[in-house]
Amino acid sequence: MPFFDAVFGYHWFMFELSHVAGITPDQIEEQRDLWLKEIFSLPSIADSSENTLLVKAVLLERATAGFILDSLLIDSKKTIASYLTESCRNQARKLITDLEHT
Repeated sequence: MPFFDAVFGYHWFMFELSHVAGITPDQIEEQRDLWLKEIFSLPSIADSSENTLLVKAVLLERATAGFILDSLLIDSKKTIASYLTESCRNQARKLITDLEHT
């Protein structure tokens, strides 16, 4: 799938933030915003509605994998674990809505 490598790095970075002591949901969202801004500003994506659609499809695939499988790898004793799982669900919902209106 095109752009999978860019999205995969973003996806795992979000989960790796669970290792940052005391990280907050707001800090995770700041990082998410930074990554997504950079991904969507890549010239091959920003200049192509087709490529933007492909990136959103890959993001949806990773978000779905995030709450179905990858979230099981997070230490459930960490307070941020449930937030990371729920944020994947929220991202999937948002992307489905975005893709439905494309």
